[in-house]
Amino acid sequence: MHRMLLAVVMIVVSAMTSHAITLDEIIAKNIEAKGGMTAMKALKSMRTTGTMTMSMMGGMEMKIKQMIKRSNLMRAETEVQGMNIVIGYDGQKAWMINPMMGSEPQIMDEAQSAEYAMQADIDGELVDWKTKGHTAEYVGTGDVDGSTAYKVKLTTKKGEVRMYFIDAVTFLDLKVESKTEQMGQPVDVEVVMSNYQEVAGLQMPHQIDTRSGGQTMMSLTIDKIEPNVTLEDSLFTVPKN
Repeated sequence: MHRMLLAVVMIVVSAMTSHAITLDEIIAKNIEAKGGMTAMKALKSMRTTGTMTMSMMGGMEMKIKQMIKRSNLMRAETEVQGMNIVIGYDGQKAWMINPMMGSEPQIMDEAQSAEYAMQADIDGELVDWKTKGHTAEYVGTGDVDGSTAYKVKLTTKKGEVRMYFIDAVTFLDLKVESKTEQMGQPVDVEVVMSNYQEVAGLQMPHQIDTRSGGQTMMSLTIDKIEPNVTLEDSLFTVPKN
């Protein structure tokens, strides 16, 4: 009897462990964990407000407001020492108004625009990734602050590469790794998401930390996310003086 039970247990365990998770399953579970495709597509716009703490600048705090609207429109306003820095993305290119550099809008280069295009994707890059022209592959597991995560390598249609770390238990995003440029040099950057809370039926992170070289450079604490607010398209286009 013991041997029979042991054999049955071994067959069950073998069957469970023989099924290797696939890329499609990871992404499907990720979407489900966030609230599901129906809730995602019902989100037409959102306005986020919070506080950015700059560890690399002695803990200086800045108020942040970000607005996103379908399809691929984004505007971020940062209050710094009484001045308001505005960054926009109109679906094609990013632009910035920095009072410390004058009052004229500055058009960003292609690499910078690509970074803000990612932020403007209200669903996230993994949703409908094939339709968007990206490629993705499951490349194993990794550790994020003690949690095991599935690693999904995403290459955008423009060639940018990002590594998504998806919690192996909750299937929520834990971290995104990418490369950026600082002073003309490539730099590895980690964006770590935590403190998920429900907004309009969706799980959204309310703490976002940016790390480089193992050090936290910036921490964004989100105070409020307002879903489906009215946002005029003119907010996202390059201002005409």
